[in-house]
Amino acid sequence: MESSTVARIGRSGFYGTEIRHQYEMPRRISSTVPIRQAPNHLSTAAKRVQTITSELQVAVDAIERVKNGFKNFKSEVYEKEKELISKLSKGQSPKFMVVACADSRVCPTHILNFNLGEAFVIRNVANMVAPYEKSGYPGVGSAVEYAVLHLKVENIMVIGHRRLDKDRTRGKVQG
Repeated sequence: MESSTVARIGRSGFYGTEIRHQYEMPRRISSTVPIRQAPNHLSTAAKRVQTITSELQVAVDAIERVKNGFKNFKSEVYEKEKELISKLSKGQSPKFMVVACADSRVCPTHILNFNLGEAFVIRNVANMVAPYEKSGYPGVGSAVEYAVLHLKVENIMVIGHRRLDKDRTRGKVQG
C-alpha cells in the first residue's frame, strides 16, 4: 500500500460553483541520504545553505527588531499620548529646526530630548548646508526654506560631533 495523502483545495467560483483541485502529496520520502554521507559537492552546498540560512536569520531578527520597535511606540507613545498625537495629526508647528549628521550614533531628538513635533530635523552626512543656489539642487536649502516660510520655526541649529568615521568626510575633518 502506497503511503500518500490527497489534499483538496476548494475555491468558490462564479455563481457559487466550487472548483476542486486534487494533488497527491507523498507523506515521506524513503530515499533521503544524510548530509554526512553525501559527496563533497553536497557538503559544500550544505555549508552554503547554512550560510544563507544564518543570513536570513539576521534579516528576520532585523525585521523583528523593527516590528518590536513599532509595537513599543504604539503602546508607549501612541496609546498614552492620544491628545498630542491628535494635535500632530492636524499639522506641525515645531519651534526648532535642527540640521545634524546622519551618523546613527548621534540622534538629535534623543540628545536634545525633543518630544514629537518639537523639532523639524534634517540629517545628512557631516550636517552640511550647501550655499543657496536658485538653479542648483535644492536639498537642504528647500528644507530650510520650508521650515522658515511655512512652519515658522524660531530657532535653527546646526549641530555636529567629534570622531567622524575615519575622518574621511570632505577630505579630513577634525573635530
